[in-house]
Amino acid sequence: MGTWQPGEDEQNTPAAQQGRGAPRRALCAALVALAAFVATLLFGSGLSLLPPAGAAPRAMPLSRAHLQDAALLPEGIWVPGTGGSTATFYLAGTESRTLQVQLYAEDTADFPVTVSLYLLADDASADARILADRAVLNPAGRHNSAVLMLHSYGKLYGFELEFSTASGAFLLTDVTLNQSGFAFNFPLFLLLLALGLGGWAVWAFGLWRAVWQPQKRSHRRAMRAMVALCVLLVFGIMLAVSPPPAPGDSLLLQPYTPENLPANAHYVHLFDALYNGQLALRTAPDAALATLQNPYDASQRGSIPFFWDMAYYNGQYYCYFGLAPMPLYFLVHALTGRLPSPALAAGVPAMLAVLLLWAALKELLLRWEVKANLLLLALGFPALCLGGGLGLLAASADTYVQPYLWATAGLAGCVWLFYRALRCQSGA
Repeated sequence: MGTWQPGEDEQNTPAAQQGRGAPRRALCAALVALAAFVATLLFGSGLSLLPPAGAAPRAMPLSRAHLQDAALLPEGIWVPGTGGSTATFYLAGTESRTLQVQLYAEDTADFPVTVSLYLLADDASADARILADRAVLNPAGRHNSAVLMLHSYGKLYGFELEFSTASGAFLLTDVTLNQSGFAFNFPLFLLLLALGLGGWAVWAFGLWRAVWQPQKRSHRRAMRAMVALCVLLVFGIMLAVSPPPAPGDSLLLQPYTPENLPANAHYVHLFDALYNGQLALRTAPDAALATLQNPYDASQRGSIPFFWDMAYYNGQYYCYFGLAPMPLYFLVHALTGRLPSPALAAGVPAMLAVLLLWAALKELLLRWEVKANLLLLALGFPALCLGGGLGLLAASADTYVQPYLWATAGLAGCVWLFYRALRCQSGA
């Protein structure tokens, strides 16, 4: 006699579906717990299975600091608060995992003071100083102390503390290498969770056997989820690499101060000119440039100051950067009265490029009737976005990468509209 097997109707009853759903929910919960465990205990604390050499916490002698407008006292490094004070530590490639700096503001300080922690790079780096952390001390309020952190995870060549002007003094009391403790790494948690859930989905649904069929709702949902994940990855990269905002700024917005525009923010100057109804920048060039036969000749210009990467014509500066980012600047200003920060100005076109790249790729697949494997398509699209440099460009958050991001989004949009028009013409 054959073994009894439930029929299709019996397999799809609510009780049967609920029975299959319980193990899946339990597995998802286990994956979330595992990702949190790995992100916290193995990578975010001193319990790492592969700690670097010399990972034991140790105090850095404050006597090793090279001080400018500061003094070494028995209780710590005393900073008078007159502005421009620095404390620099040179470590010559010391292996370290983290760096922790403890600061206290004295009661004599009346106004908040900003303390910035910079990583000193080696000779192979393009930047001599890289902003790692920033804190604002408020002596008159609750935040009269601060802890600055730097995660090096390798060789540390040096670091520098820079203090803004204040009306009172404050004290740097402690510098510790490899400070133990727990630090939950949320981006790493999301990455590990995505890998775990993705692996489970491939196994549970047999995705390696599926051919992408856009008419299937499940396939459409799968690719929309992957596109959304790519958008979130680009957004996360943008936030992760953004330096701490200066006082008065936010991570995504910056103030618009026409009387004091940022020196190298070309698009801010372009917005300011257009907002005031002119093409020429309102920043006045040095009058000595008009006396030169060729102001672009560095040998003639000498030490005369000039606005780098701007066009000089008839005694005025003009911005030759494209106008593509300007709608974003005007929209943000109309809604908030402020301007997009460099991170937001680079992140918006990067996320828009992700959406338009998928729209263009889908139209190409439909146009040429490509029978793409669903799993390879779902994995290949993030490779297209991140391998194509969108994440790297969004991480740069620089004036010079904004044109590339808008160009990528514009090119993908043109391809999408072209092939979409052909499909509409054919009645598909």
